[in-house]
Amino acid sequence: MLLLLTIAIPGSFKSPPPGRPVDEGCPPGLEVGLELDDVHDPVARRNFRVVVICPLEVERTDLSDPKTARRTLYAFDEREGTWSETVLWP
Repeated sequence: MLLLLTIAIPGSFKSPPPGRPVDEGCPPGLEVGLELDDVHDPVARRNFRVVVICPLEVERTDLSDPKTARRTLYAFDEREGTWSETVLWP
């Protein structure tokens, strides 16, 4: 997955920081639309981050049919390492 993400948007990790005014110019080595020749590019590697989000609760709401509308709460029990499912009214 990491390799696919790097290949899918390779130049975005060598772009200027988002939200920075265009009038300030680009820092050296960073430009919009740069292409990478190698996935081991030092500038792109320095700007690349992986974030893993581990939720303890997830909700899903199904309003497709008003007569059977339901909300489902999935909760993770850290001690057991399992998920529980509770069906709720929306």
